[in-house]
Amino acid sequence: MLIFNKDIDNDEKTIYNLTISELDILKKLLKSEDTTQNFAAQRQIEKLLSKHIDEFNYNIYCPHWLYESNFEDNIWFIKNKKYINKINFEDILIEDKVKLTEIPELLNIFKTWISISVSPKMNSGKILKPNTAIQLINRILTLIDAIILNSSSISLLNRKTLAIDSNFFKDILINISKHGVAIGVYNYFNKVEIYLLQNISSISEEELKKFEAKYPYKKFNGERTLNLNDYQIRKSKAYLYKKRAYKVEQSNKINVNSGYFKKLFLNSFAYKNMRFPIIEELALHPLKSRKEYDFVPVRNQNNFMSTRNIENYISSLMLLNTVFLKVEHNFKNITYQKIQIRIKDIISEADEIQLGRYTTLPSEVVFKAFKDAFHYLQENLNHILVSFLKILSYYKGVLNNKSFSLKDFKSGDFINLISNKSKKIGIKYWNILKDENFHNNLRKNIGLCQAYYLICSSLSIVIGTIMARRQSEIILLDPIHSLFPPNTNPDQHKNIQFYLNIKNRKTGIGGKYNINENLTLPIPCSIAVFIYKIQNFNKALINANIVKLEDIKLINSFNKHNLKIGAINQTTYNHYLDYFCDYTQTKIINNRKINMKRFYIRQHQLRRFFAMLFFWSKSFDGLDCLSRFLGHTNIEQLYNYISENTHGEVLLGVKARYIYENYNLSPNHELYIDNIEKLEPIIKKYFHITSIDILSESDALESYSEKIDTNYLVNAKSFEEKCFILLQNHVIDLKPMFFSVSHKETELKLRNFKLILEINQE
Repeated sequence: MLIFNKDIDNDEKTIYNLTISELDILKKLLKSEDTTQNFAAQRQIEKLLSKHIDEFNYNIYCPHWLYESNFEDNIWFIKNKKYINKINFEDILIEDKVKLTEIPELLNIFKTWISISVSPKMNSGKILKPNTAIQLINRILTLIDAIILNSSSISLLNRKTLAIDSNFFKDILINISKHGVAIGVYNYFNKVEIYLLQNISSISEEELKKFEAKYPYKKFNGERTLNLNDYQIRKSKAYLYKKRAYKVEQSNKINVNSGYFKKLFLNSFAYKNMRFPIIEELALHPLKSRKEYDFVPVRNQNNFMSTRNIENYISSLMLLNTVFLKVEHNFKNITYQKIQIRIKDIISEADEIQLGRYTTLPSEVVFKAFKDAFHYLQENLNHILVSFLKILSYYKGVLNNKSFSLKDFKSGDFINLISNKSKKIGIKYWNILKDENFHNNLRKNIGLCQAYYLICSSLSIVIGTIMARRQSEIILLDPIHSLFPPNTNPDQHKNIQFYLNIKNRKTGIGGKYNINENLTLPIPCSIAVFIYKIQNFNKALINANIVKLEDIKLINSFNKHNLKIGAINQTTYNHYLDYFCDYTQTKIINNRKINMKRFYIRQHQLRRFFAMLFFWSKSFDGLDCLSRFLGHTNIEQLYNYISENTHGEVLLGVKARYIYENYNLSPNHELYIDNIEKLEPIIKKYFHITSIDILSESDALESYSEKIDTNYLVNAKSFEEKCFILLQNHVIDLKPMFFSVSHKETELKLRNFKLILEINQE
């Protein structure tokens, strides 16, 4: 029998003084079929390397992310930039009768599972940033909640670790994949329904009558999530109102406070971080949308969880095998079964799950949006910024003047401060009233506040499309130092290459340092001009003591009520984009069987812009323009630049969209895809379908927005999704083939390309 080297555990041996024979023993132990020996050898190797490689320096039993608490404590704290998360193991009951803290083996398994999930070794050697670590921890806590909430049905107290086997977790993952976490783990709607039925009997008819005098009942015509009749819904609303479950003063829709029903899940860990779905039928008022139309969904709008998320859950579950080994080393007496789950086992039971990615916008929507945003900034940026600077400077000066009336100022006095150009485009009101004429008035440019919102959204569009960056990265752009070289006017230095300073949200140093990688990326002079002017506007606000540097970013929101400017958040960012889409009238899908729906743009979709420009360039003679724009004279270099600077999934999404839009073109069409005729048999074989019928956008949307129980044929979204899967799995690819042609008049050799569908699996 091989003997373990105790000198390694005692720190008497290092990688520098190990003998050849000692290394040979470790090697044999690693190859051993005895899991205990194998695990012990791994542990000793990690100890040897821990002083030299961060990946092995992480101590599971002393994680750096615990704040003012230790692994052995029964209450953990995890500190983030904004808040402190609390994990209280003392509050949890197993089978509703025994405290978790009274079952040391199970408690240790849960703690070790949480800690090991964020170790560098389990995350490709990366030291995770706090936000990423908390996301992983919350996923583990959700899986632990699944065990706790089902502890009685699986006889956890009696069977112990044998109860948490592959079959149990497969059932949980199938439920999650079909219904999402809220239902698949927490059985949310059923719990809420039981709670309401237990309590609405306390509402008398007199109380109901009094409540409905203030909030008349309007029957909800949408799809209900609770199995309650109209009378029970009415009494539920009255009961919830009595219990102050509504944020009445803060919403025109008045849904139940998102945290109200969380009290039903106190015997769990992750409920505090859950975003439980809104129960529409319990709203006091029907929704009054700020949008002109319903939106074309930007994600797959079904209840199914994406394959990527399911794969993440499986990865978290597979960690249990390592956890069991570690806990077995400490407790000796635990018995368990190895967790073995494959994604295809889940998909076979829930074959409707999707990739869960953002859908690719139609090409004409993206191109028009960029053109409209650029034009709006060209025409209006200067005079709107001048008008706002005058107004905010004036307001700063009269703020403490008792004779000043903000109401009178917004009612008409402000008009004397705005520029002539602002008046000329139509501005005559401080703010546009939210009535039935709002969107028509928006397009007439009569509201000053809305003009500022459109400046912000237009800038978001042009930066988002050109730089292909994440929304969070654009939101965090520095207010006065985003542009390099600094203090250089692009209008006066058109031959200088300008750069945008960006903090990469996905890379950098995690752990206790939490530093983002700084990127300096080239930006066209025409876009740099806009950023330069916004930076100067921000500098003027700071110099006038209207704002503080630390309170603003490059793009800022404006509060029309108190005239305050501050850093924009994601919600307001998206609201401003909605204004832009209604103002510029982005594409509408019309179908006689459904309400009209508009494409409301989101930042994730704009990241595809560069790649889309290349693939669709033949439709508008845009290749030369794009080459000049990016500073590339060779179209092959141009394609390499785009493919290298576009995220892999984004590029695949563009290719899938291109195949969908141009699938049925004739061979002589400029956008025709060579070899496209081979796609249909591949799709039929790969997805086990007998026929393909690609619907128009409007017909597809009808299928997309209605629940269909039958196995319908391939509609637009489904076809595009299937193309994406084939591309992702390297079954097909869409690539340009470059060739030279002679110009008819000059006889000069020019480079051109055509797109070819490559089949990698016949």
